[in-house]
Amino acid sequence: MLKPFDGIHFFLMFIGCPYSGHSLIGSLLDAHPHMIIAHEYNLLAKLEKSGGDNAVEDVFRGLYKNSRSHKGKRIQTGYDYTVPHQFQGAHRDPLRVIGDKKGGDTTLKFIENHGAALKIFDAFKAKIKIPVKLIHVTRNPYDNISAMALHAYAKRKKTNYSQLPFDPDNPLRDRGLLNEKTDRYFQHAKKNMDLLKSGMGDGYTLRSENFIKNPEKELKKICSFLGQPADEGYLEDCASIVYDKPHKSRFRVRWTQEMIKKTALCIEEYDFLSGRRYDE
Repeated sequence: MLKPFDGIHFFLMFIGCPYSGHSLIGSLLDAHPHMIIAHEYNLLAKLEKSGGDNAVEDVFRGLYKNSRSHKGKRIQTGYDYTVPHQFQGAHRDPLRVIGDKKGGDTTLKFIENHGAALKIFDAFKAKIKIPVKLIHVTRNPYDNISAMALHAYAKRKKTNYSQLPFDPDNPLRDRGLLNEKTDRYFQHAKKNMDLLKSGMGDGYTLRSENFIKNPEKELKKICSFLGQPADEGYLEDCASIVYDKPHKSRFRVRWTQEMIKKTALCIEEYDFLSGRRYDE
């Protein structure tokens, strides 16, 4: 590898379900002085398109360039994840962690064709010759599924998700869409469970509500998982952009009691989801 990529300790990938909180966590890690975490890079899709022939240096430069291109404008689905005073889009030597935060689409590649995705991933892992770490962000499934349905509804209406009106007395009523996204969500959950058990990388599962409740404590744990120090200034600046409480998208969609109960049964099949309730 070529500078500035000499001495990297870990390659980081995200797995999960869309709208779980990957953008927030990826943006905070990219603000760390010794990490570069690309924003919406979609590594597996790029490797698939090229047939996996990418040189390691080219991949790392692509991730680095992506991070730099979002310096000062780390924005996703209407939310601003720009961290003041820190290192988003930059780094301080030595660079120790590099990676890609595209969680939902990474898992989707394995859902669509596990064998092909694993072949591409294993070839890349053999090339980089450094350990892979996986971060798995989870959110209350009722909120996650609702967000998936709302984004699909916005796309159908050819509007921006952030521009959708919200009337608590008149939530979105589309049982078919909600059922569809519930099925897709648990497809992701099952595949994420499989990936965490597969040995493709050392995994860390994060509950987004715990992170929002105590961002400095939880971010310090993630940095420790990645073998990196986290000083008070970095933790404070990152915590300053974290919202005060989870976004409860579930109340923007009409959930029937039957759907709530069905989802509750599915939730308890997964340790990393267990205990989440509609009424919490």
